[in-house]
Amino acid sequence: RTSIDSALGLMEQYLDYEKINAGFLELHKSKSNLADLVTASVNNLGMIARKRKQELTVDAQPLQAAVDPLRMQQVMENLISNAIKYTPEGGKISVRLYETNGSITFEVEDNGFGIPPAELETIFGKFKQLTNGSKLSRGFGLGLMIAHEIVEAHGGTIKAESGGSIAKGSRFTVRLPAV
Repeated sequence: RTSIDSALGLMEQYLDYEKINAGFLELHKSKSNLADLVTASVNNLGMIARKRKQELTVDAQPLQAAVDPLRMQQVMENLISNAIKYTPEGGKISVRLYETNGSITFEVEDNGFGIPPAELETIFGKFKQLTNGSKLSRGFGLGLMIAHEIVEAHGGTIKAESGGSIAKGSRFTVRLPAV
């Protein structure tokens, strides 16, 4: 990504934050193929993972849900991008989409830096960035807060789990109502 792309991404993220903060998050839901959204997200970010010599695997069942496809892809790309950012060169990232117990689950799991246990409780808050010593944290610290708000606006949940240290990695799980 160029520095212009990064600057535009930061501006869009801040505008999303302002919309959410003011209560103006709009969703344009339609029956969408979530596997297509996963594939598009991975395709958009795959080059970055390859450049970092990371193994990015995808296992996506063809599932439909009533979502705002642009907003849901925004969530997916945020989680995948974070996994790429916080996983060292040569690491592994797994993206899964499956149905279980009447809900659709989207997971991004990595073997990266991990999230300190104390930060798991607040990671979806405003202006939160990891303090794991990584110099890769650039931005406003709004991506996960925005993802959380989008998922909740869809009637879903999002959670983070981590072993809390390098090579233990993290897993982010989004659960959405099945159609």
